[in-house]
Amino acid sequence: MARKKKEPETYTALQVEAALCVWECLNEWTLGTEAQVAKLEKAAKKDPHSMAAIRVEWIEMREQCGSAEMRSQSIVLGLWCLEIYDILTVNDEEFFSYWSYDWEVIPAMLKHAVCKDGKASMYRGDYIYTGGGLIDAHSAAQLVAQEFAWLRYEDDCKSQARQQWAYEELVTDDRESRDDPSDSRMLSAFEQGEAPPAFVKWLGEKYDLTPAGPGFR
Repeated sequence: MARKKKEPETYTALQVEAALCVWECLNEWTLGTEAQVAKLEKAAKKDPHSMAAIRVEWIEMREQCGSAEMRSQSIVLGLWCLEIYDILTVNDEEFFSYWSYDWEVIPAMLKHAVCKDGKASMYRGDYIYTGGGLIDAHSAAQLVAQEFAWLRYEDDCKSQARQQWAYEELVTDDRESRDDPSDSRMLSAFEQGEAPPAFVKWLGEKYDLTPAGPGFR
């Protein structure tokens, strides 16, 4: 009796799109000149939690496993990203509506494509080579949600700064003027749950700004 031929795996258009966006992002992160890579490695040593450090890990993975393997695993990563997307949009379909899917949403998810040890990973289940399997999509979704909630808060503060003081850069200029830019008043306000209008009003008054007239609102 002839053995039945195994049917090839099939993917939806949505799954194909996610895999292509992942592959596009990984190429953006891992392809560059020797000088560019050296610059990333230098920045990664200064800050092991920076975007440069994340890129260095993916560059090293590509060198170890090869482009063909990474391209194939983009399917796995794409499916993982879709799980995160579904988790965060199940109760809010507009959760990602402010951002570009391929240039902002997918990269934000891939920053958290790590194993339990925190190292970059693109494997699931038993098919594991470097660093272990990907963390659970629900765990990654919490990190992604935090990041996008912060981005939304920052955008709302800029909008309020434009409306209240005709000075959209108020919040970013305040951060950059400090001796330690990471010591952000806006981040503190975000973590304490302070509403953007109240925070921006306080910040403008602190710098003794003149409120915007009706024509600037």
